Amino acid sequence: MLMVLGDFVFEQQSLLPNQRSRTREQQISDHGRIGQRDVLQHLGPGRDEWVLSGSVFPLQWGSDESLNELAVLADQGGAHRLIDNQGVIHGLWMIAGLTEEQTHFNPNGRAQQIDFTVTLRRTAQ
Repeated sequence: MLMVLGDFVFEQQSLLPNQRSRTREQQISDHGRIGQRDVLQHLGPGRDEWVLSGSVFPLQWGSDESLNELAVLADQGGAHRLIDNQGVIHGLWMIAGLTEEQTHFNPNGRAQQIDFTVTLRRTAQ
């Protein structure tokens, strides 16, 4: 298990990302001054976003149905608790985007590889 978002578990049997990146932004306001550099003011934390990407091979491991489950969760629009594999609770997160690309189709038209990207954004507690 890599992490849990609400009731959805990111693991080899469902979706196991092979890459995870996180961006944490800060809100900064600049105030212009004549003949001098701007003065910057820190307003607090800004956007906090995780992007998880990987591949599913439905005939070997992972599940294309898991992508559908995640899409349903995203469509519900709710915030979900995110817990990593160390048991650390990272707060409430929403699914901001879900992208999938299907390739290597078998004779029945089923994709043998599905590359996916899930974008999670943190929301206020």
